[in-house]
Amino acid sequence: MIHLFKEGNPTKPVFLLLHGTGGNEYDLLPVAEFIDPEASILSVRGNILENGMPRFFKRLAEGVFDEEDLIKETKQLYDFINQAAEKYHFDRKKVIALGYSNGANIAASLLFLYEQSLNLNNSYF
Repeated sequence: MIHLFKEGNPTKPVFLLLHGTGGNEYDLLPVAEFIDPEASILSVRGNILENGMPRFFKRLAEGVFDEEDLIKETKQLYDFINQAAEKYHFDRKKVIALGYSNGANIAASLLFLYEQSLNLNNSYF
């Protein structure tokens, strides 16, 4: 997957940034850096193109998810996060998702399909 990784303080969380339709891996960087400039960042670009705009999964129509594709792309993202944790040597349990629109949808799908995929410890905030 097209992505960028910014290593931060290993005691801090790893923000998984997931853009909205038409966005890219740079869109949410200012938000993550505002929340915690010391956190690591794994920012991912969606694999699907819809009318030339990146997204994380297909739609059947405006507002209608292609659920089969959502499940497939969620698994791909889950596997990618695990591979990135190995490659970049970050603690998988520290991953917190920051998603906008389509990115928030796939973050919710990660939690639904893979309960332990994201850190839900809200004491950070």
